Amino acid sequence: MTRDDRRSPARPGENLPRIARQTVPGAEALGYYLFRPRAARANAPLLVTVHGISRNAREHVRAFAPEAEARGAAILAPLFDKTNFRGFQRLWPSSPDDGLSSERALRAMLDDARDRMGMASARIHLFGHSGGAQFAHRFAMAHPDRVARYAVSAAGWYTMPDLARAYPYGMKPGRRTLGARFDIDAYLRIPACASVGERDTVRDRALNTAAAIDAHQGTSRLERAESWIAAMTTAARWRGLATPFALHVIPGSGHDFTDMARAGLAEAAMRCLYD
Repeated sequence: MTRDDRRSPARPGENLPRIARQTVPGAEALGYYLFRPRAARANAPLLVTVHGISRNAREHVRAFAPEAEARGAAILAPLFDKTNFRGFQRLWPSSPDDGLSSERALRAMLDDARDRMGMASARIHLFGHSGGAQFAHRFAMAHPDRVARYAVSAAGWYTMPDLARAYPYGMKPGRRTLGARFDIDAYLRIPACASVGERDTVRDRALNTAAAIDAHQGTSRLERAESWIAAMTTAARWRGLATPFALHVIPGSGHDFTDMARAGLAEAAMRCLYD
């Protein structure tokens, strides 16, 4: 329980700190940061920003707060800790070692944040960096009815819009989806952008270097972002959809979130998500 939780009854959203650490009641593992703008707009969808393996959730909030403030948008940044969410990028645990389902956890956090803010249920605007980018596009794939737009940054690799390949490489349901099925047409109707640093070409130890990924998506995060945008665009057009999918290369940047944020990542992502 946080200091804010112990305050005596107030209307939803009243007196909420600018950036508050929150926990879903009765679920200590489900923690997140919540930012409330000074002038929240009723029609501004909630921004959800998802960290990578550095788990720097609060830094995400700080990076996006100025742009969110200008648009009257609240921010939710889940904290998928290493103990409970080792495999958070894949949505559902593929083994007991992966811990809890990050997909279910985010849905619970969204319900809790909306109760605290007094917000009506609505589609979110979703962003993720690195491992969080993997989570973000897969969450949009699993819940296209919950996501208005999404933007990903520097994903190590992608789930492709391919119904013939098993998840997480493609969208064919299997044992790793725990019964979930995908609606590819609904997914391809969601506008999306991918950002990547122009210097994000290093094959570091955090990058998935499996031969199958190299062959189908490229050997660097930059090549893989290009491949994913091209695949999404082609799949949408084949179905008669004109959904926009855009690639933004961040000048002078590598893979680090802080460096990318200083070089304009938040601004590029927010233009994609809100403008």
